[in-house]
Amino acid sequence: MPTPTTAPRRRVDRGLLLASLAIAAGIVIVIWGVLSSSTGTPAVRLPEGLERISPTPGSPRVLAQENIVAELEQGYTGVFVINGVEIETISLDEIGVIDVEPGRQIDLPPVTIFEPGNATLTYRPQRGSAVEQFSTGQQEVQVIFWRLDEGRIRPSSFTWTFDVF
Repeated sequence: MPTPTTAPRRRVDRGLLLASLAIAAGIVIVIWGVLSSSTGTPAVRLPEGLERISPTPGSPRVLAQENIVAELEQGYTGVFVINGVEIETISLDEIGVIDVEPGRQIDLPPVTIFEPGNATLTYRPQRGSAVEQFSTGQQEVQVIFWRLDEGRIRPSSFTWTFDVF
């Protein structure tokens, strides 16, 4: 009987093995980084009642005329305090029905606008408002908010900063 011949063992190329291990480790590190990272608003721990804010806290390049927005949970309202100045808030319900010709813009007062339908507070710096524009540098915004059915008796708040260039 013929004896089976064994094929000679192929030698492992150490350079190829090390390169393959380095590539595999790099892929694992990138995947881990992507899965564990958190950026933007989701990275900010917002209190209950506050769903989203803009500009994102710590933003380094915000325009001087950027809108300040706070999305609240349904049933909440609030006010903004910008660089220590509390901005008046009015509800779109208070403005009432405005009879405007189609295609014309509505001039809203230069205050924070509360839209009850989607529970948002929006402030746009403009001429005639308490804060006409943001100066260059760091700005501080505080949103003070409360449940509509409780009033401003037990408000919550959140403060953040961003940089205007």
